[in-house]
Amino acid sequence: MSRLPQHEERRAAETARRFFSPPGAALAAILLLAAVLVIPLLRLPLSHDGLVTYLPLARRFLAEGVAFLGTPDSVSVAPLAYLYPALLGASEMAVRWANVFAYLAAIAMAYRALSLVHSSGAGLAAALLLALSPSLRPFMPNVLTEPPFVFLTAAWALAVARVVASQGSARIAIVLGAAALALAALVRPAALLFPAAMAALLGARWLLRRDSRAMEGRLAAMHALAVVPVVLVMLRNYWLFGLASVATGSGAALWLGMDPSVGGFDPVYFGMDYDTGGVTREFTHLSIMGDRLLNGAARMQIADMPPPVLLRMLAGKALAFLVMSPVELGADLAAQRGWRAALLACALPALFWQRKSTFTLMAGAFVAYMVAIHVPAMYHRRYSIGAIELPLALLAGIGIAEAARHARRWGPLAVAVILATGVAVAPLGDRVPGSPRMERVPSKLLWHADVEGEFALGPNGSVELPILVPEGNAGDYSATRFRMAVTPAGHGSCAAITIRYRRADEAGFDENRSVRIPIQSDGRARDVTFGTTQPLHVDRAGRMRLDFECTGPAALRIDTIEVRAPMRAAVYRQQWLEHTARETR
Repeated sequence: MSRLPQHEERRAAETARRFFSPPGAALAAILLLAAVLVIPLLRLPLSHDGLVTYLPLARRFLAEGVAFLGTPDSVSVAPLAYLYPALLGASEMAVRWANVFAYLAAIAMAYRALSLVHSSGAGLAAALLLALSPSLRPFMPNVLTEPPFVFLTAAWALAVARVVASQGSARIAIVLGAAALALAALVRPAALLFPAAMAALLGARWLLRRDSRAMEGRLAAMHALAVVPVVLVMLRNYWLFGLASVATGSGAALWLGMDPSVGGFDPVYFGMDYDTGGVTREFTHLSIMGDRLLNGAARMQIADMPPPVLLRMLAGKALAFLVMSPVELGADLAAQRGWRAALLACALPALFWQRKSTFTLMAGAFVAYMVAIHVPAMYHRRYSIGAIELPLALLAGIGIAEAARHARRWGPLAVAVILATGVAVAPLGDRVPGSPRMERVPSKLLWHADVEGEFALGPNGSVELPILVPEGNAGDYSATRFRMAVTPAGHGSCAAITIRYRRADEAGFDENRSVRIPIQSDGRARDVTFGTTQPLHVDRAGRMRLDFECTGPAALRIDTIEVRAPMRAAVYRQQWLEHTARETR
């Protein structure tokens, strides 16, 4: 048997040494833990996006071949969102398993990146955080764009770490980092502008400090190189379809993100629904024409919005993108919000303690960019998790390792983590849907009643009222407002009401169609406003039941009831069409 060349023997020995070293064994244990935690989630139902978008587009590509790329449907999502599943035969389970392995690979790359630029302790901390993450893990074994994006982000971080740690040209790392970043933008278009922004920033630093910052010149080259494939795809789309992006979707994101009635959040959090169809009409929101209509209508609405309202909305979404909003759905919100707060408590000190580290600043820049680019778009917890969970884990790993090195830092960091987690979880004890601000958007009064009635409530009493909403409300979007006061008798109190609705042709109330809303029972008249699209479906005449949670007798006074439908879709669609008509004259 011939022997391996000497340099290959040395490389094999070095690999074996790393694998069997204590950090290598610890990493293997973390990867095993991650696999044990994530593999059972393969049984989760197929995601909605995977079912209706990614896999069908992948199958069309496999059936039609390259010709499919010349159709408008090919730009309804980012190209790798369906080309990647197509490479795996558009098989649901093949994609799911590939995403599991991509997740494990991302954990290993995170460890290696921090081992290069900081320490194996930091790498192990970051790897463990990614393996245990209650936020990231549920998305990894499904057909979504999060798994490849997280994998490619980790690959970019590892390439950056290699350039930072290298004393030479690091050409391979530069090319691989550029490829990873370009592919990430072709999976999730939110990353579209990051390569150009970082190339400009790093290039400027290199020009100003050329003698001592050769490394930044190499990093600038990496990011400049990543711009090229993205620009080529954008030019191709502009040439074929007049679309100056890698995919449609920005119109829907901006239109929903600029809805002041729900603060730019997912309207389902407020009991409402998506009103994109009111703008696009005969087009889908992912079609090229639908995307243009939604972008234009959103710009019309932004022009009408008072600056204080716009600024508060953007600030609220930025904060929610970092910490997650308490006005959300899902039983897992407390665990995920507490986890995110703990990550931030470890990550922010790392930015200060390692403020001279180029890698730390790059990871922080990635987080800052992702927050900024998502602020105009509709807020949803999923977008935050996919975008910044990995870089936050990298920064948190550095923060934990830095605290472990210095005894005086460990105590304050532990206190910060405990306090941040407590502050994040505390508001979730009595979770409520958001209250739509209908006064901020054009709306149509569907029904109004002057009740001026008083009702006696016993402990946990109920009141049933007729709601005479006419049929034919476009989109069936509505919000209901009660002007009411609750006055307890004696020392009792009423903490909340649960609202249910049944249509006139329904025999009883569906327990799954209910909304629970905390109230104040001090005798003062207040407006109680709640969305009545999801899950109540107040789209025609019926009866509404109010079940009160009271510890003793109380008196209820209802002054007025009104049901309104938001009309912003019709109003701003028309404004945009009139604007474009004037521009073309």
